[in-house]
Amino acid sequence: MSKLVPEKELRLGCFGKGYMARFKLVVFDGDDTLWQTMALYRAAKLTFAKWLSRQGFDGPSALPVLEEIDLRNVGLYGFSPKRFPQSMAETYRRLAETAGRESSPEITEEARAIGLRVFEQSPELVDGAKAVLSELAEEHELVLCTKGDRSIQEGRIASSGLASLFSRIYIPAVKGPGEFSDILAKAGIDADHAISVGDSVRSDINPAIEVGMSAIWVPSDNWILEEAAPVESPRLFRAPTLRAVPRILAEAEAEHQLQRSA
Repeated sequence: MSKLVPEKELRLGCFGKGYMARFKLVVFDGDDTLWQTMALYRAAKLTFAKWLSRQGFDGPSALPVLEEIDLRNVGLYGFSPKRFPQSMAETYRRLAETAGRESSPEITEEARAIGLRVFEQSPELVDGAKAVLSELAEEHELVLCTKGDRSIQEGRIASSGLASLFSRIYIPAVKGPGEFSDILAKAGIDADHAISVGDSVRSDINPAIEVGMSAIWVPSDNWILEEAAPVESPRLFRAPTLRAVPRILAEAEAEHQLQRSA
């Protein structure tokens, strides 16, 4: 990752009247970058484990089974809201079969209902989300690119109250180099003048670096499917929290300006 410039050198005015922000476009992720989606899934899994215990199973030890089934079902359902509830239903049926018990259609639907609640709730905003976006919008064009089911993501965007801070909003089914290239083309901005901000190395960071953008990684407690090793790049920066992103962005621009003046 890039070495950051000391904070005492971050006064953008120190570069004189000719200073211009390097990053004209900042592409933000939504889930677990701006709002806390994983918290909903964690709560649902705990509820599911307790419910399984009431059905006579070892609830906590069943969660790895749920994880295995849910990861497999990504290939069948993608990020559709059908997947997680279906995975809970299948987990219950597998546990019943393993225990030599006949699964009940009514209880199967109870399991499915627990998973559905994830999509019936609005996730809480990450601390500082609106303040950070409002600050950055003064000097940069902001774009939101959050992958997943369109109807679910549209609901989360609406409930967040953040939509007006973005010039464009994209909801792709998957998020990779092609999606970032499309965003750059539609914005008419070179990759060197764009930066991605997100929590997922696999979806938000590595694909952006691959197409020539810079990236700010804001680590969170991610789903295993989103985990990956970050690429080694001088264009990769790390922020400990979302609130730190404006400072890290200033550091990245200051470092670039210092390199140009050297």
